[in-house]
Amino acid sequence: MVGRRSRKGVLLAIGLVVFFAGYTWFLDYQEAQVRQRLGELRGSNPDRYLNQIRTVVPFDKYLAEYSKLKGYAEYRESVPPFLLGRWALFPEAKRVGDSYLADECIDTIAFEDARVKMSGAVASTHAAKYRLDGSDVIVQLQDGTDVAVRLVSYGERLHHVELDPPGYDGRRFGYLCK
Repeated sequence: MVGRRSRKGVLLAIGLVVFFAGYTWFLDYQEAQVRQRLGELRGSNPDRYLNQIRTVVPFDKYLAEYSKLKGYAEYRESVPPFLLGRWALFPEAKRVGDSYLADECIDTIAFEDARVKMSGAVASTHAAKYRLDGSDVIVQLQDGTDVAVRLVSYGERLHHVELDPPGYDGRRFGYLCK
């Protein structure tokens, strides 16, 4: 009786080892297939590729790919789409969810193609160019000033931006306006 139980135990252990080895091989095969498809998509349809990876890689890795594929290693007049829009500026960070849109949009900065517009306490408009540097968008204003806009994300979505805008004392935290 004891011999039969130990033989069943050995067979069960061998079966589990074979199952997990096969399962591991299958997962490696699937991952290789996904990498191959993404590589093909990167070359044939960069916009679709960027949409696909945005949901599966950290935001900083997405930014690196975006910069390479869209030419943001150098200054460009077009604003990256994730920065486009009007952002309400606050002196302190807010504890809010990813989908938060600011109701109070008095002091704002608007990033647009070829310009930055500020309203509120410091109203001004500047010609601008944009480039990506890691997790920052560097905004070069017409007078040669560089403003680093830190992109803060938790997961795949941009949560808020942090910057030292011209005309303000110290850091400001920007949240998209409604």
